[in-house]
Amino acid sequence: MQYAMVGIATIAIGFVLGYWAKTLKNWNEVELVNLERSKPKLDIKNKDKAVDMLARIKDLEARNKSLEAKNDELEKYQAKVKQRNVKKHFNDFLKSCDSKALVTVKVTRDGKTGFLKCICDKSEIEKLIHKDFARNGYLSFNMVFSKVQEYITTYFGENYVKNYTDNFYWKNDFVNPASISSELTDGAIDWKTKNIVIQERDFVSLTVDRLLMNN
Repeated sequence: MQYAMVGIATIAIGFVLGYWAKTLKNWNEVELVNLERSKPKLDIKNKDKAVDMLARIKDLEARNKSLEAKNDELEKYQAKVKQRNVKKHFNDFLKSCDSKALVTVKVTRDGKTGFLKCICDKSEIEKLIHKDFARNGYLSFNMVFSKVQEYITTYFGENYVKNYTDNFYWKNDFVNPASISSELTDGAIDWKTKNIVIQERDFVSLTVDRLLMNN
């Protein structure tokens, strides 16, 4: 009797476990079906549009790179043309100073010393060097002004370009032009002279920097 009861219990437990297993299997199958049904269906037309859009983007990127390369070449060419024009303008300026010389005039005033870059007639150089000039109280010079790009002084006394735009000013000094192999910011782009008058007592000395003869 005891063994019969155990057998019946075993059969009952097996039936329950089997029922649970079948139920779980059915639930799992239902969930898988629901998941499959919930997946978004990709429209074939939209897929083709996406592929076409990607192709267009790649084509535009390639065109953009090509245009950037052409723009770089154009900027380099324009810089060379501008530098050649500056060099020619510089030579024209020197020719206009024919039979003259670029000199440095040392002056003192109120205990301060200054150096002026000037254009001077060669016939006057020896007189000025030996201070053999008329004692009328004043001396006249053609001071040189150079058009250069703005600079800003930073730490350690180094000079750096303030910006790379067309922001220039007239500097009261003789500055050579930029060479063809360098940037325009390395030198002046224009030159002019202005007549200045100093007192004889402020004149200290004169040094010849270079003779200007059909340069």
